[in-house]
Amino acid sequence: MINDYSELTINKIAEIEGFTDEYVVDESSSMSKWFGKILNTKVKHLLDEDVAKLLRQNYHPFYIIPEAIKRIRINPTVGELYDGEMIYSLSQVKSSFWLRFTELKDEVLLLLDELDNYRLVFLNEEEIDVEELNNDFSKLINDLKSTISKV
Repeated sequence: MINDYSELTINKIAEIEGFTDEYVVDESSSMSKWFGKILNTKVKHLLDEDVAKLLRQNYHPFYIIPEAIKRIRINPTVGELYDGEMIYSLSQVKSSFWLRFTELKDEVLLLLDELDNYRLVFLNEEEIDVEELNNDFSKLINDLKSTISKV
């Protein structure tokens, strides 16, 4: 079972990882301003979009992936920008990370196996192609599984 770092702030995680200098926000950079805003936020209080962005930027994946896994288990399509954003963001984590942290890699693969038979359900099915959306979601899961399994 993976550790739970949800009570840690991003600042504390950075400190644990050896970043001791105070973070200075570059007001001309939207990424820097965003990061400055979440520094004192506990992982469990981050917005879904923040967790996804941290993963895509490969910021603190060791501490953020367990939170992503928890959120995906609650809602497999979790995401702010689009359904499945959190799963997609996991696919952006560098291969070198997965090689180094095989326990987290195995936990993500277990999660993806759990989602193999997950089917999206829509209340207003006549307006959308449910089968196509389910196929897209399955492809997202299979692409991540393939990417991580190759590492």
